[in-house]
Amino acid sequence: YEGAQADLELALEHIPEFPLLHLSLARLYTDMGEFELSLQHAITANNLDLTLILSYYYMGRGQYETGEHLKAIQNLSTFLEYEPNSHFAYFYIGRAYQDIGYHENAIENLEMSLVKSPNLYWANYYLGLSWQTLGDYQEALDNFDKAARSYPKEFWPVLEFGKTQLLMGEYFEGYLTLNANKNYAATDEMKANHHFWLATAYESIREEFYDDALVEWQALLDLPFEAVPQEWRDTASQRIQYGKPLNTPTPYPTLTPVP
Repeated sequence: YEGAQADLELALEHIPEFPLLHLSLARLYTDMGEFELSLQHAITANNLDLTLILSYYYMGRGQYETGEHLKAIQNLSTFLEYEPNSHFAYFYIGRAYQDIGYHENAIENLEMSLVKSPNLYWANYYLGLSWQTLGDYQEALDNFDKAARSYPKEFWPVLEFGKTQLLMGEYFEGYLTLNANKNYAATDEMKANHHFWLATAYESIREEFYDDALVEWQALLDLPFEAVPQEWRDTASQRIQYGKPLNTPTPYPTLTPVP
C-alpha cells in the first residue's frame, strides 16, 4: 500500500482537482482501514464530479465506519440506484440500520446482500444478531449456524449460537457450544465474552455446576479492566462473594462486539 499511496499523493500535488485521483485514494484508504482519510477523499471526488458513482459508495462506507449512519444509508442507497447488484452496499446499509436499532430494515438489507452474493456468510452473522434482538431465536440460530459452518474457527458466530441456545432455555446444549469455543477466544475481549457466557451456562444447568461457574467468574475478573464491561464485573464480584446466584437472574446484556 505504501508505494501506491506515495504515487497517488505525489500525483495529487500536481493535479489536486482531478477527481479520479481522489477516488483512487478513497479506495486505497478503505483497503488500508483508514476510513477518515478515505471519507475525505471520497467527498472531494464527489464534489469535483457528481457523476462518479463509486464516490457514493466510498462516502457511504466511510460514513458507516466513522459512525455517521444516516448519511451512510443515504449515500449507499444512492449508489444502489446505479449499481443495484452491489452486495456490499446492501451489507453496509443493513449494518448501519442494525447499529441504530432498526432491525427490520437491517434484516431486509442483509438478506438482499445474500441474494446478490450467497457466499457473504458474515451477513448471516449480522442477520442472526438482529433476529436475536427481535426475539426470533430460531431464525437467529439458523443464521449463526450458517456463519459458523462457513467460518468454523471464528469465535463470534459460535459464541452467538451458544448464547441463543441459552436464551431458548437449551442450557446444556449452550454449555457444550460455548465450552467447545474456548480455544478460539484469541483476544481479551473474546475471553471476557467466553467466561461470562460460560459461567452463565454453568449456573443455568443446575446447582452442581456452581463451582465451575465460580471459576469462570474469577477468570473474568482476572482479565484487564478495560476488556470487561462494568456490569459483568459487578455480576462476577457478587457471584464470588455469595458463592451462588442471587435471587435476580444473570443479566443477558446486548453488548456484543462486532468483528
